[in-house]
Amino acid sequence: MERADEYLLDQNLNTMDEEQLKALRHFLFEERIALINERRAQEEFYEKFMDERISFREEMKQLNSKVLQERKRLKDEQAFFDKKLAILQNGFASLEMDRKAFQREKDAYEKKIEGLKTEIRGETVVSSGLFAGVGSYLALRKRYKELLRIFHPDNLDGDNNMSLLIKEEYEKIREKF
Repeated sequence: MERADEYLLDQNLNTMDEEQLKALRHFLFEERIALINERRAQEEFYEKFMDERISFREEMKQLNSKVLQERKRLKDEQAFFDKKLAILQNGFASLEMDRKAFQREKDAYEKKIEGLKTEIRGETVVSSGLFAGVGSYLALRKRYKELLRIFHPDNLDGDNNMSLLIKEEYEKIREKF
């Protein structure tokens, strides 16, 4: 096919006059210049593209590096958070155990106090077990002050009713001395 095109071109060139050949040369020259300019533009575009590609790859490397650093930082923070959480959970478990132990002690103490209460003629009074072994007025007074220090309503575990019962029992026993 190319040979046929060349043959037709040769036939056309032979039939052209000098002016047409000159115009054709000028056209071919301009086309060649345009092609050279187009090639330069493509080469510049290619170089620019390659520069941008290299720049893009470097940016991607930097971003990947930052992403890896952030992942590592997040992993470290997660591990730190998990440790803090474990410490808090252990602390709460310990507090719960302490609370239960305290409640057991409080219940045992309340049972002991209930054992010391007796009912006489519809009134609940503290048995003289609180003042057992008291042989003198001074010993009675000392025991009374000790019991009030323990059961006074202003104390954390103080009980107003208990302090009133201790006072009533003290008054009854004091009358005997």
